[in-house]
Amino acid sequence: MKRVPTKRRKEVSPVGIQNTVSSAIKKRGITIAELARRVDMEPELLRRSLAGTRKLTGIELVNLCHELDLEIEDFPTE
Repeated sequence: MKRVPTKRRKEVSPVGIQNTVSSAIKKRGITIAELARRVDMEPELLRRSLAGTRKLTGIELVNLCHELDLEIEDFPTE
């Protein structure tokens, strides 16, 4: 059986996620506390996630992207 080559998948780094979300927050002129309220998340958890001391869960990232109108293409890839 022939092996089918696959494209190397691109990954988004945690720092890329933090920077993109932080920039979107500033661009929209909202606070971290307000964004956390909108996505039903504890403000301290969001602060820690954006500081890099905690990883976002998949659903948290999806909710943040939805609230901030971010698409996957908005995140830098490695």
